[in-house]
Amino acid sequence: MMKKYVLLLCVCAMVFGKDWPIYKIGIHENVPYLEKGRNELLDVYYPADAKPDEKFPGIVIIHGGGWTGGQRDAAREINIASNLVRMGYVCISIDYVLSQKGKGTWPRNFMDCKTAVQWMRVNAEKLHVIPDKIGCIGGSAGGHLSTLLAVGGKDMGLEPTSPYGNVDTSIQAGVNLYGIMDLTKWRHVEKDGTPIEGKYKRPAFMGKKYEDDPELWKFASPINQLDKNDPPILQLQGLADPTVDWWQARDMKAALDAVGIENELMLIPGIGHTFALQHPGNKDYPKEIRPAVIRFYDKHLKGLDDATCKERYDALLAWEAAHPDDSLYWMLNINSGKLVKNLGKGRWIIERDGKEIEIQLSEKTTVKSEKEVAVTDMADGQIVNGYGKRNEETDVTLDKLVILDKSYGRMALGNISFLNSTLKKTENGWSVETIRNGQQQKTLWPLKLSDKFNVYRRQFGTVDDMQVGMRIVQMTGKAAGELRLVNTVVLQGK
Repeated sequence: MMKKYVLLLCVCAMVFGKDWPIYKIGIHENVPYLEKGRNELLDVYYPADAKPDEKFPGIVIIHGGGWTGGQRDAAREINIASNLVRMGYVCISIDYVLSQKGKGTWPRNFMDCKTAVQWMRVNAEKLHVIPDKIGCIGGSAGGHLSTLLAVGGKDMGLEPTSPYGNVDTSIQAGVNLYGIMDLTKWRHVEKDGTPIEGKYKRPAFMGKKYEDDPELWKFASPINQLDKNDPPILQLQGLADPTVDWWQARDMKAALDAVGIENELMLIPGIGHTFALQHPGNKDYPKEIRPAVIRFYDKHLKGLDDATCKERYDALLAWEAAHPDDSLYWMLNINSGKLVKNLGKGRWIIERDGKEIEIQLSEKTTVKSEKEVAVTDMADGQIVNGYGKRNEETDVTLDKLVILDKSYGRMALGNISFLNSTLKKTENGWSVETIRNGQQQKTLWPLKLSDKFNVYRRQFGTVDDMQVGMRIVQMTGKAAGELRLVNTVVLQGK
């Protein structure tokens, strides 16, 4: 199975901070792990410069999104995986079946998570994973599934038997980021994050209403699946969370303590929902989150004491201080620059903000080109992106209009642009029909054309169309340290 993967990065040198290795990051994308016919995939993040005989603990990362949305390669998941790989872990970030309107997915979503653990154990040797040292982590809905994965054993009767038979699904250390621990008491909260007792939310993914089957809801709640033999649990919860009441984590800790399960709880003042280990650009972001998660795994999956954990983390900080350009673990989003040099095998040097950096294409990279066309090429009904300035909630002054080949499913109006919207010819000139702020009500915005207005047509190309000197309009993907893995690039001619 592993032989089919595409190797995206292979680096020979290992970088050391003090006496501790700080690993380079490699990624295998779009890996199938479920039964034939399933579309959900996983991405593998691994130490790219590991020695041939090195072995690492494994981590299963489970995305959030209310059990109905989210994706394995969102910013939070990239941040978690990249940070952990830096410190000597192999991570898999997984998709799982999502609930559609009117259709529940429990327990299939949970069983997908168990199947991911089996996949990691089946492929442990090729992944360089220690099979009896596997942890898990997830945020929000992923926090619910991650914690349930840690505490929900064989006695639940939900062990998957296909496609990996009876391979062990146990977890040795679990991390819950603001997940729902008791589905029967998911409380609404005040604006300041104060929980409201007696006023509960009822997610639809269960497939049955709570009133019709309350025992099913209790069964799917991690707080009701505890056993004294369960692995250590770390919980991180914001006290200003408007989505998941912080009493969830409080009550879970009390339950863990009562059973005698080793656990830690970090309640974080002033922070809301959907946080990662870091948040680039936010100087006020709590700095204790990242070391807490790394230390927890170092202690329980690597067997290190607190002093050694601190020494390792200090080594990471020292390395990042010496390599600031390679210390971003987030979404890649580049909106200017140019192609400078083709290094071969999908590797390019680009220039951005006066600096040269390396990017990596994959077999899945989408390349698009923009070619300037005449204003007369604008036509009623075209799908367009617009860039300019919104004026007093009444109209938009455009500097640039991009004609697209089709709609890409997102229609939104921001402060300076609109995306995937419909161009309309009116008696007074041009307007754009868009959907504001995720609402379903269509809005027609009059357009004014600035003195520097230009029209471009965007078309699909291939990586072979990329040439030195071409300007970068947009480049998106994963920023995993020195590995800038590009999923989509939009270019203009020299």
